[in-house]
Amino acid sequence: KYWYKDASGVTRRKLLPPAYRSQFANKQIVCVEYTSLTGDQEREIFQRVQLGMALTPAERMQALVGVLPSLVREVQSQILGESGFQGCLDWGTSRGRDFHCLASILFMIQHLPKKTFPGSSQLEKWLSETELLSERLRTDFMEIFSVFIYLARDKHYNASLNKPSRVSPIEFIMIGVLIHKYRTKLTMTQLSSAVQQMRSHVRVTFTDIRSNTKVTRTLLDFIINVDMDVLKRDPKDKLNATDKAASMASVKFSTKPPPSKRKRAASEDLEESDGEDPDDVADDDDEMDVEPETQPKKRGRPPKAATTKAAVAKTTSAFCLR
Repeated sequence: KYWYKDASGVTRRKLLPPAYRSQFANKQIVCVEYTSLTGDQEREIFQRVQLGMALTPAERMQALVGVLPSLVREVQSQILGESGFQGCLDWGTSRGRDFHCLASILFMIQHLPKKTFPGSSQLEKWLSETELLSERLRTDFMEIFSVFIYLARDKHYNASLNKPSRVSPIEFIMIGVLIHKYRTKLTMTQLSSAVQQMRSHVRVTFTDIRSNTKVTRTLLDFIINVDMDVLKRDPKDKLNATDKAASMASVKFSTKPPPSKRKRAASEDLEESDGEDPDDVADDDDEMDVEPETQPKKRGRPPKAATTKAAVAKTTSAFCLR
C-alpha cells in the first residue's frame, strides 16, 4: 500500500516514489462541458456514464453551439415530429444519426459544386465555425426538407422511400442532395422516380450500403448524371417539386402510428448492415474525395423551373422552419 504524500501528523507511511508522483501530476484529464441539453439527453448521458458507454461523435455534435448546429437542431425538431417523418419514413435515428445525417446534407449543399463527403472530425470542425449563416443556405436547407417530407407523407410518391427496404443513413443524405439539385427542375413524380432509381442502382451495385468512398461516389455519380428521359412522368403533375410542396403544405396526410421506441431500436439493430455507425463515417481520411469520374451528360430538357419568392415563403412557413 502506497501513499501519494504524507498527511500532517502521520508518520511511517510508505510513499509513492517521486518519479511516479511526477508522472501522475503531469497526466491530463479531458473535461467536456455540454450546454443546452434537454432532460432526455441529460438522462441518456448519465446512463451512458453508469454503463461505461462513450458518446459517439454524432452525439457530441448535437451539443455544439453555433448558428450551424442551431439550424440543424431546428430542422431536426420538425422532421421528427408529427408533421415530419413520424410514421412515414423508417430510417435510423439512434445515437445521433439523425443529427449527423442532417449536418452532412447541410455541409454538402454549402460546399457544392465540390463533391466532398465529410468525415466526423471534419464535420464537427465545420459545425464549430462562427461564420454567419447566409439566408440562401438557410432557405435551401429548409426547402429540401419541405420537399422531402412531402415525398415521404404522400402515398403517391413514398414507395420510392420504403421499397425495397428502409432508407440507410447514406441514402438519406444523398436523397437530400438529390432533392437540392433537382427540386426546381423536376416534378414530384419525376423526383420520386429519380429517388427510386438511385436506390435501386446502388443496391444492385453493392450488397452493403454503407458510408464509404465507393458507395458515396456511386450515389454522387448517379445524382450528377440523372437520365431525365427514363423518369416517370404524370401529365397532371405540372409544378416543380418546390412549388408543389409549398402549394400543398396545408394538406394533412394520414399516417400509420409510429412503432414503439423499443421495437424501433430493435429494428435498427437488426438492419445495421443498411446503415453505418457514425464513428465509421470517413474517419480514415477525414474527408472522402468522391469527385465523380465522369462529367454530367445532357440527356433531355427538364421541365422549366418555376420557383417564386411566394413559394419560398410558403415553404418556410408551412413547416414552421423559421
